[in-house]
Amino acid sequence: MAVYLINIALIVFWRLYFTQKKFPDARKYYCGIVALQWILISGLRDWSVGEDTYQYYNLFEGVKQTSWGTVLRGLFERLV
Repeated sequence: MAVYLINIALIVFWRLYFTQKKFPDARKYYCGIVALQWILISGLRDWSVGEDTYQYYNLFEGVKQTSWGTVLRGLFERLV
């Protein structure tokens, strides 16, 4: 829970920082930094965190064993 609170505090800090500095692309930098923070929080958590993370882990492990031919064949069958 502390990680999320720190993240929210950093989001507020970055917003205040970029509104004070008058960067020409301040909004782009702000959105990029905030997105990176959320991606890191989501990507670096353990697979045991959350109810759906373990399911995503199992799907990922299953897809690693699937060939590209099987993937493309399945995609083509769904489109037609």
